[in-house]
Order: sequence, then structure tokens, then C-alpha cells
Amino acid sequence: MYEDTENNLVTVTFEFPGIAKEDIQVNVENNKLVVSAENGRPIDGSGKYIVKERRVGKYLRSVQLPQGTKVCTKPFK
Repeated sequence: MYEDTENNLVTVTFEFPGIAKEDIQVNVENNKLVVSAENGRPIDGSGKYIVKERRVGKYLRSVQLPQGTKVCTKPFK
């Protein structure tokens, strides 16, 4: 999180490896920025697999915003 007091701007950057932008949820709750995502694909039962691995995970990040922050959300780039 970076706070630019001169321009009255707070920038927060998160990385969620392997997660599509559409699968990221962004909320503000009790003056906290809450960003979450979950990955994992359903298992396809077709085929004759001997070994099949899948990666499943959940990300959750919460950041306390500075007092008096007004939230303006922009679409992901």
C-alpha cells in the first residue's frame, strides 16, 4: 500500500498468481479493503487417468485503509 498525501491518493497492489481478473472479489468493509479469490477446477471424470493433480487455493487479503479514505474503484486493466 502506498499513500501519496500530496495528491490525496492511496494505491494498493495485490498479486494473485493463476487467478483470472474476473474471479477476484473486491469489497470495502468497516474501512478495510478486502480482496479475495479462489481457484480450482472441477475434476473431469472422463479419460483413463493414472495420476491427475489439481491446484486448489483461496486467497484473502485485508488492508486497513487510512482514516477518512473515500473509496473510488476503477475497473481492472
